[in-house]
Amino acid sequence: VRAVASFRADGWQNDISRMGGTGDPASATTFVASPKVKDPVLSALYSDNALAKRIVRELPESCFRRGVNAKLTRADKKDAADETKKLKAKLVELDLYGNFVEGVSMGRLFGGALLIAGLNDGQPGTEPLDLARLESVPHLTVVDRRYAVPVESYDAPGDERLPEYGQARIYAIFAPNESGRGRTEFARVHASRCIRFDGSPT
Repeated sequence: VRAVASFRADGWQNDISRMGGTGDPASATTFVASPKVKDPVLSALYSDNALAKRIVRELPESCFRRGVNAKLTRADKKDAADETKKLKAKLVELDLYGNFVEGVSMGRLFGGALLIAGLNDGQPGTEPLDLARLESVPHLTVVDRRYAVPVESYDAPGDERLPEYGQARIYAIFAPNESGRGRTEFARVHASRCIRFDGSPT
């Protein structure tokens, strides 16, 4: 029997539903980006809709459900039980667990957030953190993307050698003004004094 030339077609076609072929509705279909949800709507959904709030908070609450465990040891390898006890008490005082949940949640809701640490190292807030001079951490504060704006970046000549190249150096921190229709800058903080929670990549 002589071999017969054959071909393979791997496209589905259906004349009734018009799938495939020249009349396929999909051939005239395009993807259009949805309108961006405005910040007031996001805020209202989070505060007034239980399902929306659960979508935002379920993942971070699951991640941090077990809390934080801390244990210190001395340079001589001896147990530092007293220091560990004080550290754990400080973490409770700062509400580290709650602030991390809030930071991740606000990052998911608004597309970004900062956890700003009040770090007493004798330096202005716009200077890099000096761990060797750090004396205390009086507070942790979460600020979402609406009120934390990068105003300086590592993009000057020579910065390309730094691992932070292209990232924010200084953030301006804002608060809503009395009218509720705008915001007022009240502080600037160096990126080394913050933990940044990003939203979904776009």
